Amino acid sequence: MQYDKSRYFYLLKQEEILKNQGRSLYKANQEDYLELLNYQVQLQDHKYWENRQKYLSVISDFLNGIITAENFSDKFLYIWKKDRD
Repeated sequence: MQYDKSRYFYLLKQEEILKNQGRSLYKANQEDYLELLNYQVQLQDHKYWENRQKYLSVISDFLNGIITAENFSDKFLYIWKKDRD
């Protein structure tokens, strides 16, 4: 699936309109709902993909004995929390 920014914003707007009416996009149009979810997953995954080199660097440092397991855990979780938030 290709990322279509205008379509994504359209679906977000439709979801908001329906929510304000006390309805859901899922019940109104399941195909559009699933498409919106797909766009949201793509955007979330993109954050992690952008920082893949940071993750790989921390993993490499641990595997090569440069950092301890505790440091690995701290550094990895620090990157992950930044991406998540």
